[in-house]
Amino acid sequence: MSLKDKIARAVGGVSSEVDRIRGEIARLKETREAVMGGQRSLAEAEAMLDDALDRIAARFTPSATALLNPETTVADFVVGYGTTDTASELVVWLHRDALKARFMSAMKEAAEPGAVTAEDRRERVAKIDAQLFDLEQQEERLIEEAEEAGIEIARRPDADPRAVLAWRD
Repeated sequence: MSLKDKIARAVGGVSSEVDRIRGEIARLKETREAVMGGQRSLAEAEAMLDDALDRIAARFTPSATALLNPETTVADFVVGYGTTDTASELVVWLHRDALKARFMSAMKEAAEPGAVTAEDRRERVAKIDAQLFDLEQQEERLIEEAEEAGIEIARRPDADPRAVLAWRD
C-alpha cells in the first residue's frame, strides 16, 4: 500500500468517525427537541387549571347588601359597576366545578401518551445535554488530532463553544 493510500485511509477513518459522532449528536438534538416540545402531564395541567379557576373566582365578591340597596339594580350587581370581567368571574364563581369538568374532559381527549412532568422533563433534558456535551468533546478531540496530523475537518457551526474552546490535552 502506498503512502498516499495510507493517508487517504487514515483521513477516511477519522472523517467517518466524526460523521458517526455528528449523526449521534443530530439524533440526540432531535430527541431533546421532542422532549422539550412534548405536552405537560395531565396532573400539572389540572393543577394549573385549578389555580386559574381559583384566581378568577376569587376576584368576584358577591354583595348581598348591594342587592338590598333600593338604588342597586341586578344589572349593577352582575356587571359589577362597570368592570367588564365581573360576568365571567361570576360564572366561574357559580360553576367552577362544571367548568373544570369540561376542561378536564377536553384535556384528556387531547392528551398525548408519554406526557411528562416538568421535573421529569428537566431530568431528561439534563441527561441528554450531558450526553451531547460528551459527544461534542469527542468530536473536538478527533478534529484537533486530525489537525495535528495535517488533516482539516470543518467544525459544525452549531458546535458547543465549551467543547471547542475547552478541549486541550
